Amino acid sequence: MHSDLDIAIIIVNYIGGVRYELTHARPEREEKLMIYGYPNMLAKAAVKSTSVNCQCNLEHIAGVSFEIETAAAMHTFNRAAAQNIIGFSGSGVFYVAGDQLILKGIFPELFNPDGALNKLLVFYTGIFNELAMSKGYAEMLPEGLKSFSAHKGEALTTVHRLIKRSVESSIDNIAGSTITPFSLAEQFKGNLQVPYHTSYFNIINNPKIWKSWLELLTFLDIATDNPDYALDVFLRNIRLYHSPDKRIIDEMISTFLTDTKSMDSIENNSIVVFSGDLPSAKKYLDKAKVKKIVKSIYESGIVDMQVDHPDNVKSFCCIDLAHFADKVAEIETSLTPAQIKEQIKDEVIKILDYGNN
Repeated sequence: MHSDLDIAIIIVNYIGGVRYELTHARPEREEKLMIYGYPNMLAKAAVKSTSVNCQCNLEHIAGVSFEIETAAAMHTFNRAAAQNIIGFSGSGVFYVAGDQLILKGIFPELFNPDGALNKLLVFYTGIFNELAMSKGYAEMLPEGLKSFSAHKGEALTTVHRLIKRSVESSIDNIAGSTITPFSLAEQFKGNLQVPYHTSYFNIINNPKIWKSWLELLTFLDIATDNPDYALDVFLRNIRLYHSPDKRIIDEMISTFLTDTKSMDSIENNSIVVFSGDLPSAKKYLDKAKVKKIVKSIYESGIVDMQVDHPDNVKSFCCIDLAHFADKVAEIETSLTPAQIKEQIKDEVIKILDYGNN
């Protein structure tokens, strides 16, 4: 039982073969969801359907519950939402991604006998995870989201093994810190990649994103004085975006400028780091070059441009994450591990410095 909320976890034997992805994904506003329940198991159940279409409306209590709204067809003049969801108490609220179900929350018991029209409250999955952990049970998250440990083997595979060995302590620092793939996913949501992606499921299950984040955070750990491993210190003026299919920086800037949520996430005078499946031809664009590209895109009359005038675009530079690895790969491997790490620090600081100018 939870000490403050009306929720509990019942431990049962594992039934196996359940086709859903257990995450702590918080739905975004207007995200389409589905309640799945078992009304046919009730002795007097008149409802034969096992699902209710709905969408996320707004957060009710921060970090605890959110409101969903059932589809209009589920609420008629003689049938309130309460009647439509008979037998659904304790059911999961899912996002449907193909043949996968992504658990977004748990629907509690509906106490109001008059129903709730078409507005219902749902508990976040995360609070059940907190309850399970407080009782000594295993965390309810896939290994790849709990920490960066699951991604250590894939990080910095393009550099010489002696160079990677010299930075393993920093890789371990990030893997052992409170910064996790899950915390990043919760903080940035769809703004982990360009173009903005509304499918949380597709993002958190892309190991290439977490490999890129581990590499960037490792470089920042080497070059930044951040003993508490505070994410806001590492990312004071830096953001990382993954681009799965656009690897030419000019095209990525164009995508950026036509996407409202991505553009809003950019800070003025910031460094935008990109990663992707393949390295781009241009590894670095300073702020002046970005301005020229923005002006060229604006003058081409591109549709959905998110700025009124190119001079109003926030000032930022673009750096391909591969640029860090390329510069590090030039370091002489005959040096001692300590010397190699010191030179890596110098290279990273240089990149960040010219990114700030």
